[in-house]
Amino acid sequence: MVNYSFQTALIEEESPDLLTSGNGTGVNPFPGLRPFTINECHLFFGRESQVDEILVKLSQHRSITVLGYSGSGKSSLMHCGLINGTVLAGYHDPSRQFSD
Repeated sequence: MVNYSFQTALIEEESPDLLTSGNGTGVNPFPGLRPFTINECHLFFGRESQVDEILVKLSQHRSITVLGYSGSGKSSLMHCGLINGTVLAGYHDPSRQFSD
């Protein structure tokens, strides 16, 4: 079984590209409990080793199962980690439609 928990870290310096609202205050770019979408993959980071581990397991087996608590990021890991990673690596063509 693979452990899909992750640690958070504090950011000690400000990023020059932080999103700001019209009044100059910061805007939270994270979706909360809603999963990240493919269009938000630029905000998804820190789980590269888990994506690599899933890809290795998929190369050895036909399918894998991702288990975790509600809200732990399973869907985001699949959307922005695995699917986006395979598109960027050239393994998947996003214009290709899956069929039965």
